[in-house]
Amino acid sequence: MTDKIEKDVIEDVEQEAKETQEELKEEQRAEIDRLSAEADAIKAEDKTARQEAKEELHRQKHEQKEEYQEKKRELKEERREAKEELKHTDRAAYHEAKEEYKEARHELHEEKKEQHEARKQARRDYKQVHKKYHKAYKNAHWEMLSQSKNDKELRKKIKQESKEYRKNNGMLKYPLMSDIFDFAEEDRALPNSMTPWSDEIRIVKDVVYKTIDGEDLVLDLYFPKNQMHNAPVVMDIPGGGWMIHNRPRRDGYARLYAKLGAVVAVIDHRLCPAVFFPDNLHDCIDAYNFLVDHAEEYDINPNDITVTGDSSGGHLSACVGCAATSKEYVEKLGLPELKTKPANLIFISGAFSFEVMYRIPMTHTLIVRYFSGKKSRKEYRNWEFYKESIPYNYLNKDYPESYNNGGATDILCFGEAKRFAKELTKAGVKNEFKVGKDPINSSHCYVLRLPFPAARQDMLRIMKWYVDRRADRGVDLTVGYKAVEEFLTNYGKKVKEIE
Repeated sequence: MTDKIEKDVIEDVEQEAKETQEELKEEQRAEIDRLSAEADAIKAEDKTARQEAKEELHRQKHEQKEEYQEKKRELKEERREAKEELKHTDRAAYHEAKEEYKEARHELHEEKKEQHEARKQARRDYKQVHKKYHKAYKNAHWEMLSQSKNDKELRKKIKQESKEYRKNNGMLKYPLMSDIFDFAEEDRALPNSMTPWSDEIRIVKDVVYKTIDGEDLVLDLYFPKNQMHNAPVVMDIPGGGWMIHNRPRRDGYARLYAKLGAVVAVIDHRLCPAVFFPDNLHDCIDAYNFLVDHAEEYDINPNDITVTGDSSGGHLSACVGCAATSKEYVEKLGLPELKTKPANLIFISGAFSFEVMYRIPMTHTLIVRYFSGKKSRKEYRNWEFYKESIPYNYLNKDYPESYNNGGATDILCFGEAKRFAKELTKAGVKNEFKVGKDPINSSHCYVLRLPFPAARQDMLRIMKWYVDRRADRGVDLTVGYKAVEEFLTNYGKKVKEIE
């Protein structure tokens, strides 16, 4: 009985719990439906608000566009009216100004045309002067061949003399390389002479510094217009394989130093194979001593002479340095003593060692035998002046401070600039060097080809080094250096002005 009552009670409680649960679920569903309805209402209101805002923004943009278009039409109309007014009121002034402009433009065109013609004529005149000046300095072989074109007897004489010379000396009287050197040098002579300072440099040509065996050896002097008292000096020994004169062809190189403020002497020396080393070196030392002897006359400093040279001239310049600092060297070669020691030496593609040049086939046949007078390489190496012909053998701590320039693609003197600089350093000599590495222009004596940017850049290095060494001696050449720097930096523009 009791168990039945408990069972009934439990069933009643469970039924009541189920009913309560159903009621709660019903209330939750109702609440969810209510919240969902409220959310839908809010969403609809928000959508309406956004639509209204969008329409308002569109309306405002449309109004602004209309306003802008209206203003644009007004401005256009104002410009049209102003233009029409100007057209009617200032037509005469407009046509007058137009005619004046046309006339001025025509005058400017004519002026430019006249200037262009004047530059062309000046260049033609310059070329004629240059040609006339250089004509006398073509090597003897070319000159004689030119004269013999219409002279059968002269041709026969040249042939006979050449045959006898070759038989007696084992070499040509007129070396093939002299013709090649002459052609190459003449090709670059004119552009290297194109400098803008013709009125600022006084040139005295063909000054005789020595007469020997009836031959006058001469030099050209370049004086700055406003030369300083006790001016520094640069003596240039032009290259040419020891076989040809290149004095007039170093005009541009000389003018650079003269513009800096130095007095410049460009010298000739006796040529091979008419003479052999060391006779040509003897001439270079005599030219140096000539400058020392005339220091008061030229108002120059005999203790501030820089010797420079390119190729064979670089070799002879190096030998001058040896003669200035080695008594043994002077005595062995029978040279005169230098009356002062050179202040500095500057080498451009110096041909310091024939052993280096021997790497090139036919070097002895084409060059060295004419320099030494020895028929074979073996005879040259056994020559009494073999050691003295290579300046490497006489470097010492008293050797003048030097600058060395060479080219990475110089097949004739490959690596000599760096090699000589290294030996100078080993001997305790202050020096600097630069090897040009431009793929287009870094060949033999490349810095003398001023139309090439790489040449001008490294030439400016040489000029800067020279100016700095003068500053070490208390000589200020900065004004001249700025002018040289401007010329080499703006070369194309400056040359065009000359042309």
